[in-house]
Amino acid sequence: MGRLLATAAGLMGIGVAGCAIDPGPETFERTRCNFLSYYLEVEAPDPEARAWNKQRRMESGERSLADALRTLYSTQSGAGVSDSMLFLSGGSQDGAFGVGFLDGWSRRRTAAGRQGLPDFKVVTGISTGAIFSTWAFIDQADKPAIHYRISEEGKILHPYIRPGSDFSLIKAVARKGAVGDLEPLRRLLIDNLTPATFEEIVKQRTRGRALYIGAVDIDSGKALAFDMTRMAQDYVDASLDRKEKYRDCYADAIIASSSVPMAALPTFIDNRMYIDGGARFGVFSDELGAVVEERANEALVDSVPPGPPFIYVLVNGDLTVRAQCGKVDKGLCREGTSGGWQGRHADWRIQELARRSADILIDQVYLTSVERIRRRASDRQFGFKIDYIHADAETFPFKLDHPKLGKGDHGCGEWREIDDKVDRPVEFHPRYMHCLIAYGASRADKLGWAALE
Repeated sequence: MGRLLATAAGLMGIGVAGCAIDPGPETFERTRCNFLSYYLEVEAPDPEARAWNKQRRMESGERSLADALRTLYSTQSGAGVSDSMLFLSGGSQDGAFGVGFLDGWSRRRTAAGRQGLPDFKVVTGISTGAIFSTWAFIDQADKPAIHYRISEEGKILHPYIRPGSDFSLIKAVARKGAVGDLEPLRRLLIDNLTPATFEEIVKQRTRGRALYIGAVDIDSGKALAFDMTRMAQDYVDASLDRKEKYRDCYADAIIASSSVPMAALPTFIDNRMYIDGGARFGVFSDELGAVVEERANEALVDSVPPGPPFIYVLVNGDLTVRAQCGKVDKGLCREGTSGGWQGRHADWRIQELARRSADILIDQVYLTSVERIRRRASDRQFGFKIDYIHADAETFPFKLDHPKLGKGDHGCGEWREIDDKVDRPVEFHPRYMHCLIAYGASRADKLGWAALE
């Protein structure tokens, strides 16, 4: 999400008419992905409304992720599988924080004589979290840490616009339907989704673990979870002439979860249109109500009382909306404030207003999702651990020595400013992302999650 969604909102604010988007060739039975997917429920507060929703789902045959989790937690897991869950949020380029955190967490556990990341019962990802969730699931956190250290924005996004030109931005959406496309990211995913990757995912599936990523089905208007472990199984079981199709389906689901409307083109899977899962959830949340309070495999753990399972949440953002100075005379605003009633307010532009409104909306969605998951964790007797980008990231010292990006020693905020000055990226700031990876790893060292299980 991030700037891309804000940019999209800015375009909507100016009243750009959307162009028609070609969904590509029609999908037929023999070319379907045929994903196993579940709807993500938002629990209504009123009991009568909840009962009505449940009846409607039963009549329509919809499958809920809540039901899938009930089944998953009622079956025996393989040895060493934790009942804990890992939730990876959206956040666009700020996903570099989560990537760094996971890599640091894994390295700290390895140094303590354990395996890398815990074998979470469930891993979920939305948007940028979906991009690196596969490697978190199979304990290869070092891989996304490598690929998020980009040398240029074009490694992830193919922009249609000239940076800094509102007219170019408007024209791109009017003609192309989006600010850019994620084809470079898709190619990167394809290159890294090897047969060995799918075999490892399936191995973890047989141990009773599951990986889900979230997207929004535009046709139904609902958020849903793609079962990525099942798609990996389809790949492994497929004949040689079908394997490429299932690999593409797997990558398409990740791109669908990351496709912010008008910022990136939507993704079509089996004749349905999908966009960024962050439009509904910052992280998966309400489905936790389905998780049983007594762990089904508790009695099977070598007669040693297991520790409590945890809900781990990595938010690829700062969970705040920073104040901006609204005055013509910036001297009227103390650092970090918007200024008082004195002094003339600065002129405003519809694009800037729309982008600011989008920032506030995104923050609200994430705060709501995180609060729901915290409450659910407490209700179901899970521990709750969360981390996100704190204010000290702006001044976190990072020494860069890169053949393309140059050398220097600055805080992450300064590196982002250098990116803007030198490269003027649309969304992805390479130097800033290098710094965030290091910052995320430092947070993993500081929090001590490696000692929890």
